[in-house]
Amino acid sequence: MRRRPSTATHFLIAHPGAGVFNVQRRGLSAEMIMSNPITVGFSGLTKRIFAGRSKPSKLAPGVRQFTGEKFDVTDEAIFAVASLMVTRDDILVIPLPNGDKIHLRADIKEKREAS
Repeated sequence: MRRRPSTATHFLIAHPGAGVFNVQRRGLSAEMIMSNPITVGFSGLTKRIFAGRSKPSKLAPGVRQFTGEKFDVTDEAIFAVASLMVTRDDILVIPLPNGDKIHLRADIKEKREAS
């Protein structure tokens, strides 16, 4: 399935250590990776997950802005995380800035036979 590029402008708030792919294996130089990395971010406006190249924004420290084309990778991202969580077989706890926590867990439910 071909990904559709998004035309809307979205800003990302970077979470330390999250959202940046290691693209060194794709033959990109270290300078390209550092200055314009592939970033994954959630849009609160569209409720979708996007991936694309980004640069630091001048709005605030730690904020990145997509540059050029970005792609809706929502379904792929959800499937990848669900697959990881089934393999890990534990609960991943992600702390939020306000002190709340997100708990992630995935279980496989067997298909029921028709009665």
